[in-house]
Amino acid sequence: IGLCMQGWIQRISEDVGSPKGIRSSKGKGKGKGKGKGRGKQYFEPQPAYPSTVFTYRGPKRRCMEARSKLQRIEDLTRANSVLGLQTARQVRILWSLGVVTAIGPKCQATTEAAAIIDEREQYESCMLVQFDRWDCLIDSFACDNKVPVGARKVLADHKAAVLDKHDLFGQVKYCLCKPTFEDADIHLVQFEVDSSLADVARALQTALVSRGFTVKYDPASRTTAERVVADRLKQL
Repeated sequence: IGLCMQGWIQRISEDVGSPKGIRSSKGKGKGKGKGKGRGKQYFEPQPAYPSTVFTYRGPKRRCMEARSKLQRIEDLTRANSVLGLQTARQVRILWSLGVVTAIGPKCQATTEAAAIIDEREQYESCMLVQFDRWDCLIDSFACDNKVPVGARKVLADHKAAVLDKHDLFGQVKYCLCKPTFEDADIHLVQFEVDSSLADVARALQTALVSRGFTVKYDPASRTTAERVVADRLKQL
């Protein structure tokens, strides 16, 4: 009995001290050593890093991932908003440096020019519409007695020199005339010309000032879209 107990205790100690694995029994074999060790049990060690690992993602893990994704979207939205505001501000500054802007009470010249509406999408047609506005302003102010004589002479000479409005390509780059949003009786006039028409541009500014317009040299105020984006950005 003592020998049996000693063997049983030895087998238990061997099982406990063995590496973790899968316990299996050795079946009957047909090869060498047939019948030896029948009923003995041993451990097959598991690999330290299995090739396939299944990871369970519980509700808490999914919730954390969702919050992380929302945080990245919020960061991206904030960065896009800041970038958009910076770009809009730079565009307004550069616009004020290259484009002459004048605001004042409507007159016959600006009313006729504002009536010319661009309804075409082609580049050449769009530019021809702007040339029509330019010609309308030049023709009207060249015959306006309230405009100084020197400015009227420069405008009249320019009118006589332009035989075809296609000749204005490359010289008149932009020309706009429209009522303001707050008051339809106040008109906004904007134009940009090549350096070859610098004298004509100064004469046109003089004509606008003589009709009560004010030339704006500072950058334009923020648009409605800029103000909305800035307000929403503060709320984030």
